[in-house]
Amino acid sequence: MLILLIVLLLVGALSLLIYMHPMWGLYLFFFTTVIGWLFVGGMPGIVVDGFMLYPMDLVSSSMFIAGLIRAIAILNINWLLRIKWIVIVGLLLLVSFLNGVFFYGIKSVGLDFRNFFYVYASILFVVCYWNVTGFEGDFWIVIRRIGVFLMCLALIRWMMVAFGVNYDSWSTSTKGPDHGYFRVLNAGQTLFLTQFSLVALISFRDFKNHYLSLLGLLMVMVLQHRTLWVVTAVVLVWAVVKNAKFDLCHIYRVIRWAAIAIVVILFAFYVFADLRMFIGKSVEEAFDPSSSTIIDRYEGWAELLSPSSFSAWQWIIGKPFGTPYIRLIMTHITEYSPHSHFVSWLLRSGFIGVFCWLMLWRQGFLRRSGNHWAKIVVITQIIFGITYSLPSEQGLVLGLAIIAGKGEQSDG
Repeated sequence: MLILLIVLLLVGALSLLIYMHPMWGLYLFFFTTVIGWLFVGGMPGIVVDGFMLYPMDLVSSSMFIAGLIRAIAILNINWLLRIKWIVIVGLLLLVSFLNGVFFYGIKSVGLDFRNFFYVYASILFVVCYWNVTGFEGDFWIVIRRIGVFLMCLALIRWMMVAFGVNYDSWSTSTKGPDHGYFRVLNAGQTLFLTQFSLVALISFRDFKNHYLSLLGLLMVMVLQHRTLWVVTAVVLVWAVVKNAKFDLCHIYRVIRWAAIAIVVILFAFYVFADLRMFIGKSVEEAFDPSSSTIIDRYEGWAELLSPSSFSAWQWIIGKPFGTPYIRLIMTHITEYSPHSHFVSWLLRSGFIGVFCWLMLWRQGFLRRSGNHWAKIVVITQIIFGITYSLPSEQGLVLGLAIIAGKGEQSDG
């Protein structure tokens, strides 16, 4: 009971601090995320009255409270219209949460609800502080530092793998030669690295950022998350098509660095035989029906979204949190999350929730001020969300994309 009281006091103090100094919320969230990345299995937590409590629980709860107070403090019709999609998503999550507590109990619901809450709290916080000086300007500084951190983390882990230090602790994907030794960052971390690299390449003109972006994209390839290969290709094609009518310098820059990247990749394949073998296996596996993970996921999604398992009302607002994800994949039964942002939110918030997400992405994409980084964030999240759930930090990134170029266009 004493520990619970201390936790509540800490959340209250953090909420007040973040409410008064919102930039602290931005930095604290990213700091907690980065520290968590250092732990392969996730940051350790403490047990409070039978619940496992993690640092991100405290940070997200504080950001949610600060954002909610801010939203209430400036409440008016224009403000409600600005944040209407976020409000609707919040109401859907609340209904699903309360239904889940009633049917399955708070413990089962808490495990399922946690990442949804992280993402939602961070979006709400950023959007409610849309007019705070420094949010948008500091974004590139923060994302660049985190991108460089991820590069260093991957390089250090590759060196440890090469020297046999804690070889099998970095990722379940690195256990054994059939899976490769190179996937030392998970998909969510690699998504952030991809976003950083693409933003640096497309949105900025100085060569320092271009060299970092080239290194980052090469590392994305080596990390073997195939969804991120597709993300990179789509964004680069979009950049060429987008700028073909307006700025030939952008086209030249993209083609130039793509050509350099191809040369470096071919050289790396020639020098490092293991790299060539493992990436070749990844490509082969993607098109092999007997081993393709995307086919496994599709079969799982089809079972989870079976029409017979939904009522008409559940298609509209989703099933309660805590509803099992049990499904048969190939020859085994699994209860893991659906491995798809769209499927997860459809299950928990229905078609209304998915539609609201599309509207939030639309807000981030439809800007007139040339905020290419915001558009890149939206494109990468949509493609990534097909085969993965968005990690918690992507909520904050999307919130920053939504407020980019604020006031220049209706939020739709």
